[in-house]
Amino acid sequence: MRALDVNYQENLAAILSNYPKMVAEIKKIVGNDIKNINLVGCGANYSQMKTISYLFDGLIDQTDCFLYHAGEIDRKLPARLKDKSVVIGMSHSGNTPEVYYALEKAKLKGAILIGISSNDQSKLAGIVDQHFQYPAGGQMSELKLLLLLIIVIAIGDAVGNPIPGQLKDELFHLPELFYQAHQTYRAGARQFALDGGKCEMIYAIGSGPTIGPAFAFANCKLMEMQWKDAAVLNASNFFHGPLEVVDEQRYFLLFAAGDRYSDYVRRIKDYLEMKNSRFHLIDALTAYPGSTKLVQEYFTPFLLWPALTVYAWALEEKSGHNLDIRRNMGREGTEYIWA
Repeated sequence: MRALDVNYQENLAAILSNYPKMVAEIKKIVGNDIKNINLVGCGANYSQMKTISYLFDGLIDQTDCFLYHAGEIDRKLPARLKDKSVVIGMSHSGNTPEVYYALEKAKLKGAILIGISSNDQSKLAGIVDQHFQYPAGGQMSELKLLLLLIIVIAIGDAVGNPIPGQLKDELFHLPELFYQAHQTYRAGARQFALDGGKCEMIYAIGSGPTIGPAFAFANCKLMEMQWKDAAVLNASNFFHGPLEVVDEQRYFLLFAAGDRYSDYVRRIKDYLEMKNSRFHLIDALTAYPGSTKLVQEYFTPFLLWPALTVYAWALEEKSGHNLDIRRNMGREGTEYIWA
């Protein structure tokens, strides 16, 4: 199985070292009269924003938060997106067309733009009001999540709706918890690869903040990196249709944490056990029990992201299919058509 990037902990620490500066810079461009916050991304970036939107929705009650696939908001900007809107776009390269064009259109409407990428010379960095860069390398999901979390904190402060102090304090424990989680998940990852690695179709299930990791694992790790058929199911809707495909052959991968929506996921686990169906549960509470109910609610879902990495490594090790090989991405017929 692969090993963590040698700079993993150093990169996480570097993000947190910029915390005061980031908060100050965001407060310069975001006032307390902001009407709405809009998160824009594609693929893995969109899935990480799904987990972050749960914090905005639950902790900042004075400002509405909306999440968009970048290609959709590029085609049709919401009417409410105006000069009192904040748009946060994230792209690893900083040159993802869907993200760039969406923010370009939002800028014409007078929106405040915040960008996140690994490239401060990118098109995204050039168009936004404030750009935050993370180090390129391995295991970048956690770096991006930390940046997004700091932005949540900063916007909360700016609009006069600060998030609870215990969550701000817990932020500084996340790097060590992320690192430890990579070790904690290894045994479960190898068991998943053994049990589910030969399955051609895997259903990834989450809800609320855990639907983000489920989306990322199905779309990025299984379909993109292992060329396996996969589907994402929302646990809150499972008993309104998807349960009819449950049998002893199909395989289900469940994502749970300490949030309230994970009750739906655990109910599905109990149902699958009763039906003698094949499943594997990744529960972030095994890696991070959380010091309080509030921490469990909002921060344990973050600990599912190290699991995605370790589980993908285990699958690669078992299948012999290199995670870095693509057969269609970036090739003929994949160009962005709305430029």
